[in-house]
Amino acid sequence: MNALIPHPSDFAHPSKIHGQAHVGRVMVHAFRLIEATGMAEEASRLWGAVYLHDLARTHDGFDEVHGMHAVMRVNESTDLQERLIARGVQSDDPS
Repeated sequence: MNALIPHPSDFAHPSKIHGQAHVGRVMVHAFRLIEATGMAEEASRLWGAVYLHDLARTHDGFDEVHGMHAVMRVNESTDLQERLIARGVQSDDPS
């Protein structure tokens, strides 16, 4: 599967707040920003950041480290790495 948003099973914590629907909403806003700024060359990296940003959350409260944990999760998962690569995110892109 090569979906634009993560499957519910990809999330560490099942959430109605920071789950699949939330990532979808953030994705819409992110692509509108890409269009508004004319920075289409950043679309793949922005998609990757949005796709990953809440995957490693363990709760819906304030969490300063969930982004870092998402990066760690990608580094440990060839499946996630392959999904990113399939959408044009390069392994040497800044995290």
